[in-house]
Amino acid sequence: MARTNKVCAVTGNEVINPTQAPRSSVNGKVITFCTSTCKDIFDRHLVKFAEKRYPANGQPSYSTTLNLKFKP
Repeated sequence: MARTNKVCAVTGNEVINPTQAPRSSVNGKVITFCTSTCKDIFDRHLVKFAEKRYPANGQPSYSTTLNLKFKP
């Protein structure tokens, strides 16, 4: 299984049970959330969160087009 984060990407709260938590995937990285509401917010505002935290080339991209591979 892919390694997951232990902190919610939206709120910064601890993800209590990462194996059962709501999740999305961006650029091959699995992101877990503390609630399904956080997952919905992340999915709706993907570029806002992904541009700074989960860039395709490993470096934050502020002026170039994102190459996101998203799986809800």
